[in-house]
Amino acid sequence: MSSKYYSRMFSGDWQENNQVIIKDYSYDIYYSYLEMLHTGRIRINQSNIAELIDLANCYCDERLMKHCRTFIRRDLNKQTLFTYLPLISKYKLDDMHDKLVQLTIERFLPKITNNLFGKPKKYYRIS
Repeated sequence: MSSKYYSRMFSGDWQENNQVIIKDYSYDIYYSYLEMLHTGRIRINQSNIAELIDLANCYCDERLMKHCRTFIRRDLNKQTLFTYLPLISKYKLDDMHDKLVQLTIERFLPKITNNLFGKPKKYYRIS
């Protein structure tokens, strides 16, 4: 009962249901999720993170959300910044802000510095 969603589903009024229909997530994602519920392990990569983090959010599963946060934090770099930024914003992953600030500074500060202190541009006088 690590998932609040399943805890509600298998208690009270939903107890009579003998079937669960999954239509919002792919078979592979849902199978991975069920495997995580039983083993505690899950494979997360760039191609499945969006669907897994959405599932974690929808099912209020803190353990899966923690796995997703850990993956994003480890994989977040200059190249993946714009891939993960929508997920960080949508799911309010506030604990990522420090890394976002660091990456933003690393990515844009050199450009700003070069523009301010780089070689002076040649200006031509038009008569």
